[in-house]
Amino acid sequence: MRLLAFAALVLSCLLGACGTERATVPDPNSLLPDLTTTRTVDFPRAGMSLRVQRPVGLVRRRPPEVFRVSLPSGAVVAVLAYRRKEPVPSSPSALRAARRRLVAAVRKRDPEFRVASSGIVRAGGARGVEVVGTQSLSGGRLETRSVHLFKGVGEYVLELIAPRADFGPADERVFSPLLRSLELTGRVKAAPRRP
Repeated sequence: MRLLAFAALVLSCLLGACGTERATVPDPNSLLPDLTTTRTVDFPRAGMSLRVQRPVGLVRRRPPEVFRVSLPSGAVVAVLAYRRKEPVPSSPSALRAARRRLVAAVRKRDPEFRVASSGIVRAGGARGVEVVGTQSLSGGRLETRSVHLFKGVGEYVLELIAPRADFGPADERVFSPLLRSLELTGRVKAAPRRP
Protein backbone atom coordinates (compact mmCIF):
# COMPACT_ATOMS: atom_id res chain seq x y z
CA MET A 1 0.00 0.00 0.00
CA ARG A 2 2.88 2.36 0.88
CA LEU A 3 4.51 1.52 -2.45
CA LEU A 4 1.32 2.46 -4.28
CA ALA A 5 1.04 5.76 -2.40
CA PHE A 6 4.71 6.53 -3.12
CA ALA A 7 4.24 5.72 -6.83
CA ALA A 8 1.19 7.99 -6.97
CA LEU A 9 3.17 10.80 -5.30
CA VAL A 10 6.09 10.41 -7.75
CA LEU A 11 3.69 10.33 -10.71
CA SER A 12 1.89 13.47 -9.54
CA CYS A 13 5.24 15.25 -9.07
CA LEU A 14 6.33 14.26 -12.57
CA LEU A 15 3.04 15.37 -14.06
CA GLY A 16 3.17 18.59 -12.06
CA ALA A 17 6.67 19.32 -13.34
CA CYS A 18 5.31 19.50 -16.86
CA GLY A 19 3.37 22.60 -15.89
CA THR A 20 6.22 24.49 -14.23
CA GLU A 21 7.25 26.22 -17.44
CA ARG A 22 6.01 29.78 -17.63
CA ALA A 23 3.35 30.23 -20.25
CA THR A 24 2.00 33.55 -21.41
CA VAL A 25 -1.74 33.44 -21.75
CA PRO A 26 -3.05 36.08 -24.15
CA ASP A 27 -5.59 38.48 -22.74
CA PRO A 28 -8.82 37.65 -24.58
CA ASN A 29 -10.02 41.23 -24.04
CA SER A 30 -6.98 42.77 -25.71
CA LEU A 31 -7.52 42.96 -29.44
CA LEU A 32 -4.73 45.44 -30.08
CA PRO A 33 -1.91 44.31 -32.35
CA ASP A 34 1.66 43.88 -31.13
CA LEU A 35 3.14 47.33 -31.76
CA THR A 36 6.86 46.95 -32.27
CA THR A 37 8.11 49.53 -34.78
CA THR A 38 7.01 52.95 -35.95
CA ARG A 39 6.80 54.82 -39.22
CA THR A 40 6.48 58.55 -39.86
CA VAL A 41 3.48 59.71 -41.84
CA ASP A 42 3.24 63.22 -43.34
CA PHE A 43 0.10 65.16 -44.17
CA PRO A 44 1.42 68.37 -45.81
CA ARG A 45 -2.03 69.78 -46.72
CA ALA A 46 -3.02 69.52 -43.06
CA GLY A 47 0.33 70.80 -41.75
CA MET A 48 0.85 67.64 -39.74
CA SER A 49 3.22 64.74 -39.32
CA LEU A 50 3.31 61.96 -36.74
CA ARG A 51 4.65 58.52 -35.98
CA VAL A 52 2.35 55.52 -36.11
CA GLN A 53 3.20 52.15 -34.63
CA ARG A 54 3.28 49.25 -37.03
CA PRO A 55 1.16 47.34 -37.85
CA VAL A 56 -1.54 49.90 -37.00
CA GLY A 57 -2.82 51.06 -40.36
CA LEU A 58 -4.43 54.38 -41.04
CA VAL A 59 -6.78 55.35 -43.82
CA ARG A 60 -6.33 58.79 -45.36
CA ARG A 61 -9.59 60.73 -45.64
CA ARG A 62 -10.98 63.73 -47.50
CA PRO A 63 -10.65 67.15 -45.81
CA PRO A 64 -11.44 68.25 -43.25
CA GLU A 65 -10.80 64.71 -41.97
CA VAL A 66 -7.12 63.83 -42.25
CA PHE A 67 -7.11 60.14 -41.37
CA ARG A 68 -8.84 57.43 -39.39
CA VAL A 69 -7.53 54.38 -37.56
CA SER A 70 -9.95 51.54 -36.77
CA LEU A 71 -8.71 48.97 -34.26
CA PRO A 72 -9.97 45.38 -34.10
CA SER A 73 -11.39 46.06 -30.61
CA GLY A 74 -13.85 48.57 -32.07
CA ALA A 75 -11.85 51.64 -30.98
CA VAL A 76 -11.58 54.43 -33.57
CA VAL A 77 -9.09 57.29 -33.80
CA ALA A 78 -10.19 60.15 -36.08
CA VAL A 79 -8.09 63.22 -36.89
CA LEU A 80 -9.38 66.40 -38.56
CA ALA A 81 -7.74 69.70 -39.53
CA TYR A 82 -9.68 72.92 -40.11
CA ARG A 83 -8.47 76.19 -41.56
CA ARG A 84 -9.87 78.86 -39.24
CA LYS A 85 -10.89 82.32 -40.39
CA GLU A 86 -10.96 83.74 -36.87
CA PRO A 87 -7.80 83.91 -34.73
CA VAL A 88 -6.99 80.75 -32.79
CA PRO A 89 -7.22 80.96 -28.98
CA SER A 90 -3.75 81.29 -27.49
CA SER A 91 -3.93 83.07 -24.13
CA PRO A 92 -4.91 81.09 -21.00
CA SER A 93 -8.23 82.96 -20.74
CA ALA A 94 -9.04 82.35 -24.44
CA LEU A 95 -8.22 78.65 -24.02
CA ARG A 96 -10.44 78.41 -20.92
CA ALA A 97 -13.26 80.04 -22.91
CA ALA A 98 -12.67 77.57 -25.77
CA ARG A 99 -12.88 74.68 -23.28
CA ARG A 100 -16.21 75.97 -21.93
CA ARG A 101 -17.58 76.36 -25.50
CA LEU A 102 -16.43 72.85 -26.43
CA VAL A 103 -18.06 71.27 -23.36
CA ALA A 104 -21.28 73.23 -24.04
CA ALA A 105 -21.28 72.14 -27.72
CA VAL A 106 -20.75 68.50 -26.79
CA ARG A 107 -23.58 68.62 -24.24
CA LYS A 108 -25.89 70.32 -26.73
CA ARG A 109 -25.20 67.59 -29.30
CA ASP A 110 -25.57 64.83 -26.67
CA PRO A 111 -27.49 65.90 -23.52
CA GLU A 112 -26.49 62.60 -21.89
CA PHE A 113 -22.75 63.27 -22.34
CA ARG A 114 -20.92 62.82 -19.03
CA VAL A 115 -17.69 64.82 -18.66
CA ALA A 116 -15.00 62.89 -16.77
CA SER A 117 -12.38 65.64 -17.15
CA SER A 118 -11.53 68.69 -19.22
CA GLY A 119 -8.56 71.00 -19.31
CA ILE A 120 -5.90 72.87 -21.23
CA VAL A 121 -3.26 70.71 -22.92
CA ARG A 122 -0.14 71.01 -25.07
CA ALA A 123 0.83 68.66 -27.91
CA GLY A 124 2.59 68.95 -31.24
CA GLY A 125 4.00 72.35 -30.29
CA ALA A 126 0.46 73.72 -29.90
CA ARG A 127 -1.84 74.55 -27.03
CA GLY A 128 -5.41 73.37 -26.88
CA VAL A 129 -8.23 71.88 -24.87
CA GLU A 130 -9.21 68.34 -24.05
CA VAL A 131 -12.51 66.80 -23.00
CA VAL A 132 -12.80 63.22 -21.77
CA GLY A 133 -16.17 61.62 -21.11
CA THR A 134 -18.88 59.17 -22.02
CA GLN A 135 -21.22 59.76 -24.95
CA SER A 136 -24.20 58.07 -26.55
CA LEU A 137 -23.49 56.91 -30.08
CA SER A 138 -25.52 54.50 -32.22
CA GLY A 139 -27.60 53.49 -29.23
CA GLY A 140 -24.60 52.61 -27.04
CA ARG A 141 -22.38 54.33 -24.46
CA LEU A 142 -18.81 54.96 -25.59
CA GLU A 143 -15.79 56.54 -23.94
CA THR A 144 -14.36 59.58 -25.74
CA ARG A 145 -11.16 61.59 -25.54
CA SER A 146 -11.32 64.70 -27.72
CA VAL A 147 -8.27 66.96 -28.10
CA HIS A 148 -8.52 70.31 -29.96
CA LEU A 149 -5.16 71.94 -30.74
CA PHE A 150 -4.71 75.46 -32.13
CA LYS A 151 -1.74 76.65 -34.16
CA GLY A 152 -1.26 79.16 -36.98
CA VAL A 153 -4.49 79.15 -38.98
CA GLY A 154 -5.30 75.58 -37.98
CA GLU A 155 -7.56 73.83 -35.52
CA TYR A 156 -6.65 70.17 -35.17
CA VAL A 157 -9.13 67.72 -33.68
CA LEU A 158 -7.96 64.30 -32.50
CA GLU A 159 -10.58 61.92 -31.12
CA LEU A 160 -10.47 58.49 -29.58
CA ILE A 161 -13.82 56.72 -29.31
CA ALA A 162 -13.98 53.22 -27.82
CA PRO A 163 -16.10 50.83 -25.80
CA ARG A 164 -15.35 51.20 -22.07
CA ALA A 165 -13.34 47.96 -21.80
CA ASP A 166 -11.11 48.91 -24.74
CA PHE A 167 -10.69 52.63 -24.07
CA GLY A 168 -7.75 52.40 -21.63
CA PRO A 169 -5.63 50.04 -23.75
CA ALA A 170 -6.37 51.97 -26.97
CA ASP A 171 -5.49 55.27 -25.27
CA GLU A 172 -2.28 53.93 -23.75
CA ARG A 173 -0.99 52.00 -26.75
CA VAL A 174 -2.23 54.03 -29.74
CA PHE A 175 -3.75 57.45 -28.99
CA SER A 176 -1.32 58.84 -26.37
CA PRO A 177 1.81 57.80 -28.34
CA LEU A 178 0.26 59.39 -31.43
CA LEU A 179 -0.26 62.67 -29.52
CA ARG A 180 3.33 62.60 -28.21
CA SER A 181 4.74 62.13 -31.74
CA LEU A 182 2.58 64.83 -33.32
CA GLU A 183 4.23 67.76 -35.14
CA LEU A 184 2.04 70.63 -36.34
CA THR A 185 2.95 73.55 -38.60
CA GLY A 186 -0.38 75.37 -38.31
CA ARG A 187 -0.50 75.74 -42.09
CA VAL A 188 -3.76 74.05 -43.10
CA LYS A 189 -4.57 74.42 -46.77
CA ALA A 190 -8.17 74.99 -47.73
CA ALA A 191 -10.00 71.88 -48.89
CA PRO A 192 -10.22 71.63 -52.68
CA ARG A 193 -13.60 72.55 -54.12
CA ARG A 194 -15.73 69.73 -55.43
CA PRO A 195 -16.55 69.84 -59.15
